[in-house]
Amino acid sequence: MNVIGACDTEDKTSILREKGAFCTINYSKKEVVKSVMKETDNQGVKIVFDAVGGDTFEDCLQSISPEGCIVVLGFSSRKIPQILTSQLLPKSCALIGVSLTHYQKMVNETYRSTVQEVIDMYLDEFIDPHVAEQFKLKDVSNYFNCIESIAFKIKLLIF
Repeated sequence: MNVIGACDTEDKTSILREKGAFCTINYSKKEVVKSVMKETDNQGVKIVFDAVGGDTFEDCLQSISPEGCIVVLGFSSRKIPQILTSQLLPKSCALIGVSLTHYQKMVNETYRSTVQEVIDMYLDEFIDPHVAEQFKLKDVSNYFNCIESIAFKIKLLIF
């Protein structure tokens, strides 16, 4: 499996390459659809994970291969895309929304086992998440100052 990662800065594309991405696309400088089609010999990708939403969702829809799947994880752009179901038909593709909050609240055992699997993968060094910054619990208020900065977009784990 080859991973094509798309993000909005060169720094982030460097991180994606360090983490093993086959190809990276800085969508503030390159056209995503053209780049994906070039890298896939005009086949498109089998699966897309979209956590951005907004205009990037349209790129996802155009980059998906026939019978592919788009997994919507969130809307960091704060723009929720609108889609007509007829847009899925030409490629017979699927659209799935996944919410960790749903699993945490409604299917708690699935959530707990999934979180444990991720922790185990980390402990087994199967995954290597990027750590942009670390804070001690007593300094967690500094984290909130950082996330207010547009350049600093990460998730927070407190150990």
